[in-house]
Amino acid sequence: MPIAQYRLGNNYFFGRGGRPKSARQGVYWWQKAAAQGNARAESNLGYAFRHGLGGLPKSGAQAVYWWEKAAAQGNATGESNLGSAYLNGLGGLPKSGAQAVHWYEKAAAQGSRRALAALQALQQRQQVAVAQSAPQSAPVAPRADRQRVVQSLQSFWILYFRASNAQIVDFGAPALVRPVGFGRAGS
Repeated sequence: MPIAQYRLGNNYFFGRGGRPKSARQGVYWWQKAAAQGNARAESNLGYAFRHGLGGLPKSGAQAVYWWEKAAAQGNATGESNLGSAYLNGLGGLPKSGAQAVHWYEKAAAQGSRRALAALQALQQRQQVAVAQSAPQSAPVAPRADRQRVVQSLQSFWILYFRASNAQIVDFGAPALVRPVGFGRAGS
């Protein structure tokens, strides 16, 4: 029954399936499903607490609680939201770029586009910070600059191919990539 309660919560929250749009009713059904361990309902409850929706108080701590429960079950949305919580120090969590990357990578490996975009943004921020911290009077050697760019691109593509279920075959440089297929297994 938890999956039916989760879906009914979505129908109310988003006003689908002939149900009137009601965040309060949506949250009510998500709470019922989450109490029975439905990871998607747990993740949605975290979102509702984060933004104070459906009659719930705005609470970063409660949002983190529900995202941790969802992430513990391997829910990609919960993992991605937990990454954001660590990145911003939400709900009493320490700000931790390393923990944020950990959770974003777990979600991206499951195909989460949001997590992959967050990883790309973090990588770009890191590149900008490195460029801004470089001494202005001493130019970086062109070869070292190219190596840094190649390493960044390799990191990005490895995460991208993990998220898209492609298989990376490394026979040295450059790596050969063989697409295994996109979407669900067996499609």
